[in-house]
Formats: sequence, structure tokens, C-alpha cells
Amino acid sequence: MNIPLPSEIYSLAIQATAALVVLATVQYGMARISGRSDGRVSVPLFLLGWVVAGIAAGATWYGVNILTSRYFVPEIAIVSPKNGEKVDVVLTGDGGYLMVNGTSTNVVGNGSLRIVLLVHSADPFTEGWWAQAAPVTEEESGKWTSIAWLGKKEYLPVEGQKYEMTALVVREKNIKAEEVFRDPGELSYLARSRNSYFEIGKFVHEK
Repeated sequence: MNIPLPSEIYSLAIQATAALVVLATVQYGMARISGRSDGRVSVPLFLLGWVVAGIAAGATWYGVNILTSRYFVPEIAIVSPKNGEKVDVVLTGDGGYLMVNGTSTNVVGNGSLRIVLLVHSADPFTEGWWAQAAPVTEEESGKWTSIAWLGKKEYLPVEGQKYEMTALVVREKNIKAEEVFRDPGELSYLARSRNSYFEIGKFVHEK
């Protein structure tokens, strides 16, 4: 069982507080309009009060959940390489690589969350998405950077080859470098970026 994230705890606390406040306010209002000087409420009105208060509290819980999700739910995006961009790739004896940049919200400092970068060859098509070995460096601002490796020693990348990339926000800590997944959906992620398609424009040899 996963330990709740700090953001999930904050969100639930806000939802519960708002719902309870509405529940108590509606019940108090029903007592005030009962017309009884002693503050007592008839049984039908008492039951009606609980029904109205329950509906109002439920609507509040749902509405606050929509509002808090905007501030507490993790999000992630790939900024570079841009979708459809031709990129320069550094060529080594073990393959090629390029720098990847992105942005995120509610990831840094949010419990055990981490960013995983997945890459696969789109043209020519190669089945499988490779988890990148290079760690993702995250900043307090939410910006992140990493290195995407393309190909390997036995299958070096070539100019014009097209790749597809996606970034995920996950809880898992045991994802191994260069682990292959048939589809990113195999991972239980909390957020996923839009796929970025890019093409190798030219190679820059490693110095």
C-alpha cells in the first residue's frame, strides 16, 4: 500500500474541513428557521436538515476536490526537444545522446515521487520504451533536466532517425536503468507528458 503523498493529505484535509463547515452551517440554519424559541427542531425538519446538509456537504467536497486538484496534482511536460524538432546528437562509441529539459509542478519535495524518462525509436520502429539510465536533475522551481541515450554500441543511431519520448511522474523506486517496457502504460504513473517526436539532424562527435 502506497503511503499518501503530502499533497494528497493537504487536499483531503481541505476537502474535509470545507464539507464539515458547510454541514454544520446548514444544520444551524435549519434550526434557526424552525421557528421554535427553544431551538428544538421537529423530527421531519430535523431529517430534512440532514438531507439538505448532506447534499450541500457532498457538493462542497466534490467542488473543493476540483479546485485543490489544480494546485496539488502532479504535472509534467517536456520543453526540449520540441515536438517535430530536428536535433543535434552527440555521438559516442556506445550510442548517441542529447540533453532533455522539462517542467513540472507538485513533484519536487512531494514525498517519494520521481521523474522517469522513456525513449523509443519511432522510425524505423522498434518495439519497447527504454527507461533512461541518466538521473533526472530537479530544481525547486520545477524545472528538470536529463540525458536521453539513443541506440547502443551494436545499433548506433543514424541521421534522419526519428524517436519518440515521454516523461512520467511515478512512485516506483525500483525502475532499473535501461529497463524496457512494451508501453508507458505499464507503469503506474501519476502524471505523463505529451509525447515528443524528434529527428536526428546531425551528429556532433564527443570531445
